[in-house]
Amino acid sequence: METPTSTLEKPKNVPLQWTAHRHPDHLRSKKWYIAMGIFIALCLVYALWTAGWSFAIVIVLIGIAYAGLHRTPPAMGTLQIDEEGCTWDNEVISWDRLKDFWIVRLPEYNELHIVRKRGILEIIVQTGDIPVPEIRATLSQFLPERQDQSERLIDRIIRLTKL
Repeated sequence: METPTSTLEKPKNVPLQWTAHRHPDHLRSKKWYIAMGIFIALCLVYALWTAGWSFAIVIVLIGIAYAGLHRTPPAMGTLQIDEEGCTWDNEVISWDRLKDFWIVRLPEYNELHIVRKRGILEIIVQTGDIPVPEIRATLSQFLPERQDQSERLIDRIIRLTKL
């Protein structure tokens, strides 16, 4: 009679894990809100002057949506890196489904981008208190790093205008 063999599950080795904001929480001054209010008002005046009713509606909807979305602080995301892949908010993504990564270093914060092989969604999370060299050393074991990648133009515009 054959005895069943039991396999002991090896505990996961989690070299790196952290929770941080998905995007920065910009501090907007009273001047910023006044400037945006003036910009929206000018867009509305232009839309009404040129009889661009759909443009006027879009401007109003964008203003309402922006105000609604930014009443709460930015969402937090948890990233866990181990030998099987990375886990992004309870979604396990194996290394063979990921393409590469890069880190954007800015004066206010650092941001990690991990690119998937398929689809347009990439994982973007701030690095929080984890040192960038530690993240780079850990991820480099599994994915190539884009050395020539810098902050994208649209991301720079969003950051500078605090959108």
